[in-house]
Amino acid sequence: MGLSAFQGTDALAGSTELGMVGLTRGLAREYGQYNITANCIGLGGTAGEEADGGLSFPPSASDPLQRWGTPEELAFLAVSLASAGAGYVTGQCVMANGGKYFL
Repeated sequence: MGLSAFQGTDALAGSTELGMVGLTRGLAREYGQYNITANCIGLGGTAGEEADGGLSFPPSASDPLQRWGTPEELAFLAVSLASAGAGYVTGQCVMANGGKYFL
């Protein structure tokens, strides 16, 4: 999931992304009784992805972290959320965007 939903840029992309947040929260509510967690990651762009020209929000001087995220940083978050240590975290959209947008 990207930043369109939280920065309000494109109606179609924004509504799709917020739909993913709603789906995540619905899954968390429905499957929590079985001790199954559901979370999503709101990406703010990764190194290498910008070469494809598909990102709308390149790093800027006003961003707290003025760089792209690395695939390793994002993989760490995904693995952490999938671990047993995050068993009490569910229904959340974790923003991994270098502080580009604070939710």
